Order: sequence, then structure tokens, then C-alpha cells
Amino acid sequence: GRKFAFVNYESHDEAEKAIDALHMSMETGPAPDEGEGKDADGHPMNKLFVQRAMSKKERMIELKSKLPPTDNSSKTGGGVNLYIKNLDEKM
Repeated sequence: GRKFAFVNYESHDEAEKAIDALHMSMETGPAPDEGEGKDADGHPMNKLFVQRAMSKKERMIELKSKLPPTDNSSKTGGGVNLYIKNLDEKM
């Protein structure tokens, strides 16, 4: 399965610097075969994905924004946790 981690930063600025430095920055495995290069989110499977971690509620809001509008509305929360996927076991 996929390897992932959550990292908690003391400040929002530190988290943004980590995103800028690490997102799509590393090869985490062999290049995938043709046609298998991206996951369901469209992200390359052998690159680090580093973004602010979102609660389930926030993920649902993002998903709903990609779908036709509905009558339900919610607000997003704050935080500086990052979600990292496609980590190599050696890290």
C-alpha cells in the first residue's frame, strides 16, 4: 500500500515553506509503466505529494466544489498539519 505521514509544524509559515520545498520534489520509486503514471487525483505516483492536511469536512467541501452545486454549505477549519503521500520506506 501507499506510505504516508502527517507532520505538525509550529507555524503556518514553516508549513508553507515545507510545501514549497517538498511538493513534487522527489522521486519516491521507479517510474510507473505507461498509462499507470497518475493516481486517482491526477498526481504522479512516484513523486511526493505535500499539502496541508484537511479534515474530512474540508475534503468533502473540496469535492463538492468540483461537482454541480447543492443546497448544503459548510465552513473550513484552519490548521498547519501536512499530508504527505508516496513516501519511500527508507525515509
